[in-house]
Amino acid sequence: MNGLVTRTVCNSKPVTGEYALTPYSEPLDEVIIAMHRYTNFFLFITAQK
Repeated sequence: MNGLVTRTVCNSKPVTGEYALTPYSEPLDEVIIAMHRYTNFFLFITAQK
């Protein structure tokens, strides 16, 4: 689609897909890592309530 992510369909039941980043997404590494950290932080904070 956009070349940033590839999707591979797995032969399983139910059918699943695996996603992987391509070399074109490397410039976004820092952004993706920051989003992941924020998500983990947000989930931790909301679980404390």
